[in-house]
Amino acid sequence: PASPSPPELYLIDGTYFLYRAHFATAASPAVLTSSGIDTRTISAFTAFLHTILTSPPLAPNARVVIAFDGPDSTLRRRALLPGYKTSRPTRPREVADALPWARKICAALGIRDLSAASLEADDVIGICATLCAAHATRATIVSPDKDFNQLLLHDTIRILRPAGSSSLRDLAFFSAADFAAKYPGLAPPQFIDLLALMGDRADDIPGIPGIGEKLGIQMLRDFGSVERVLRAAASSTPTRRAAGRSKGSILAVLGKGR
Repeated sequence: PASPSPPELYLIDGTYFLYRAHFATAASPAVLTSSGIDTRTISAFTAFLHTILTSPPLAPNARVVIAFDGPDSTLRRRALLPGYKTSRPTRPREVADALPWARKICAALGIRDLSAASLEADDVIGICATLCAAHATRATIVSPDKDFNQLLLHDTIRILRPAGSSSLRDLAFFSAADFAAKYPGLAPPQFIDLLALMGDRADDIPGIPGIGEKLGIQMLRDFGSVERVLRAAASSTPTRRAAGRSKGSILAVLGKGR
């Protein structure tokens, strides 16, 4: 008989997909219940969950969990980097209204909610994926968040992310092999160093002015980490020493610790 497939855990970034469901349906006519609840966001979110559960059907030993950002989830990072995510607009009312219904639908579908008050969804997902790798369990992270690239050093971890279209049902896998092809010479754990050097506008991480992806990758190939890049800059020419002491270099190190 064929050997059973290894257990697998799907980890869904609930906050991202709830927002995406809202923006995917915001331009369509409102669909209200008799009590006045707008169902557009939650209907699109439910259709997305159905896609994860059925297309293709999950293996018998696969389980699905979800995490949403906790109400105090940005406090820890803002203690290090006060500007963290401050440019993001406030949460739309439709998303806030849909959240409790999203939780109820997940419970009805057997999708366990692992949210924690002081953690962002990606914190919870990263912890769970790392634990899966330590216990020979495949983890599929369902999220577009680039930060998860740093976890692809484990062959048992892969990412399922939007493939580029506006449809919540158009998803594609991204694996360790895909990372190696896209970022040659860069190890997955170094990806967070790359974002710290070049900045990440989505999370208001400033980075160091003048460093883009190509230069950042070359620096990490040569020196290995943000800290070593800055030490090398501070110990060379006067101009580079000034760069090593710059506000941008300090923010780069803080950005790595997000």
